Amino acid sequence: MPLILRVRKVSFLGIFLFFLLALPFFSATRVTGIPSDSASANSGSTIRVVATISLSGYPRQAIYDPDNHEVYVPVGNLIQAISSTTNEIVANITVSGCSVIAYDPADKAVYAACPSNDVVSVINSTNNRIVANISVPALGNYVAALLYDPASRDMYILGTSTGTVVVIDSSSHTVVTTLSIAGHPAFIAYNRANHDVYVASTQSSLLTVIDGININVIKQIQMPASGAKGDELLYDPANNNIYVANGKSQSIIVVNSTNSIVATIKDSKVPWRLAYDADNHEVYVANLNRSNLTVISSATNRVVANVIISTSFVQDEHEALAYDPANRYIYVPNIFSGTVSVVNGTTNQVIATVNVTHPEFIAYDSSNHDFYMTDALGYQISVVSSE
Repeated sequence: MPLILRVRKVSFLGIFLFFLLALPFFSATRVTGIPSDSASANSGSTIRVVATISLSGYPRQAIYDPDNHEVYVPVGNLIQAISSTTNEIVANITVSGCSVIAYDPADKAVYAACPSNDVVSVINSTNNRIVANISVPALGNYVAALLYDPASRDMYILGTSTGTVVVIDSSSHTVVTTLSIAGHPAFIAYNRANHDVYVASTQSSLLTVIDGININVIKQIQMPASGAKGDELLYDPANNNIYVANGKSQSIIVVNSTNSIVATIKDSKVPWRLAYDADNHEVYVANLNRSNLTVISSATNRVVANVIISTSFVQDEHEALAYDPANRYIYVPNIFSGTVSVVNGTTNQVIATVNVTHPEFIAYDSSNHDFYMTDALGYQISVVSSE
């Protein structure tokens, strides 16, 4: 599976909408229990915060390296490496204002985009030392995401402010090409069936398709609407479809491996973040400023459930969703309420709500089955464990 990492400008500050959440026409799953520092799931496991790690700055993102079992967090002019065994910082790597990072498993390297200096730094994750600084003037002043293509072993970098996609050869640490993309490219996904790369822009109604082998634009797919709400991308490996959260049209667009739109799923909300349950083959959609999840069957491309995360008047925002294949739970960080809701992917019921300080971005430790959650407003990262 390709590794896709993105960072979003903080969009939740000042957004406090006090509206009741209208229930859809189908039955909804209600919240159970109240937030606590630990909560028992129906399976008998206890979901709780097991560590809170102080950082040297505001955490822009977090990724997990499964080879050396470390979590990497960019905090301004440092990338801090955390041992997932001890939950202690084991390295402070000096960089130049890097905000977005991604992992290259073939070369065991961490790529860090540093737009303020037009540089992409490459870190050897074995010894946590910088092995290359690649000059990339086309980055501009804001990079939204990085994606690693496991077939070509290229790293894709979205120069959002410049409307470009920069492609770096991971073996030579050189720029292969720079592609122009309409609007502001912000989201990216990889389809392993056709080896195509998909790029969505927040200010364009076109979904750009890049041939990952020849690295050229082969198609632009017209979306129903464009705008700065959503357009997250998700790849479903079961049917090789790409799901596009098209916020302005309040719909999910489904694109198949022949690059044709095969379904448009309307749900009268603004789809914002996506996650995929590989066991039940369902797509989870967090809606913008809504305290609910929409659940879509990827077999039928129909809405099968609506999970109410909170009945509070304050509509929460979710900058990420994460799926735990070990217990088939979906983790939903609720920034405003300072909680994480845990949904059972089998029953689509909320089984736990745990207090976590302003949870924003997530890194999943596949060895310990822990979740590392960055603090949206503070210099720390919390570790949530299901024991």
